[in-house]
Amino acid sequence: MRQDSRMNLPGLSPRSLVWDGDVLVDWANGGTRYHLNGTIEPGGIPLGGGSLDAAVSTEDGRYAAVYERLGTHGLLLRDGQVLRELTRADHHAEAYEYPVALTCLADGRVLLAHCPDEYNVIELEEAVTGKRLTAPVEAASDFFHSRLRFSPGGNRLLSAGWVWHPWDSLAVFDVAQVQDHPNNLTLLPLNDSVFAFPEETRGADFLDDDTVVAAVDPDSEGAAQSLLWTFSVPWNELQPAVNIPIVLGTIWGFGTEVLALHAYPRLYDVRTGQLLAQWPDLKSGQQESSIIHHIERPVPCAVDRPGRRVALGTPTGVSVIWLNP
Repeated sequence: MRQDSRMNLPGLSPRSLVWDGDVLVDWANGGTRYHLNGTIEPGGIPLGGGSLDAAVSTEDGRYAAVYERLGTHGLLLRDGQVLRELTRADHHAEAYEYPVALTCLADGRVLLAHCPDEYNVIELEEAVTGKRLTAPVEAASDFFHSRLRFSPGGNRLLSAGWVWHPWDSLAVFDVAQVQDHPNNLTLLPLNDSVFAFPEETRGADFLDDDTVVAAVDPDSEGAAQSLLWTFSVPWNELQPAVNIPIVLGTIWGFGTEVLALHAYPRLYDVRTGQLLAQWPDLKSGQQESSIIHHIERPVPCAVDRPGRRVALGTPTGVSVIWLNP
């Protein structure tokens, strides 16, 4: 098993984490900054209210959304300054993760994806102006959107949410089409169905702009194993599944590798299922669904794909892992 680098940054236990260059920022604690040399700058930005407990950001860290995981309130920030307030539909908001994601396009525009009006309708907006790119939806699928993620180039968006009763599922959308022709988001035909797999999808991410990876529960009963599926979006093609003999939960894609965060971080080869590295002493929580009202709040996590770095909050600060190529 290979050895990846790791660094522990002692300090306060963070409430949220995003990368800003080589600095980790906890916006839910007023912008507390963790430098990789061990220096900590206490946060002093008055964002208001102690209920904010999570954040996402653009890759460069300039724009961030800080929000309540199990609430309706959020703030959109640029360089630490509040641009505007955010909200989401309150239908069962106390049960599942706030849906929000940010990306920076090649032309410099920053896109915000969230569900400000209806739990089952994702809106795309220009982050700076608030201008909506999506048109009104007359009839949307009964899908509770959550855990939104843009593809690396921003051309696609996935939602690892759920449908009633509840059932964890996956939807992938065409963002590029909306940019070219203002419309509501088009649902891409994952295996010809919003139910991409016959089993529940516990976590999903993009490996690249064209490939989705999903952690699937083979018997939909929280079994102590997972199926790791990869899906080619342009060709609507499902690759043979790889069996992993442990729950994966939330996952993050790194090319041909997947980092799983159930219980503790583990890195797998998506092609073979081989366990490449693990950190059993670093606790990363029990999340395996967007529905989290019944478990402890997920551990703050910040992922830097280009730098192959992952930061996790700990009770005594932050732990940073560098994933070797």
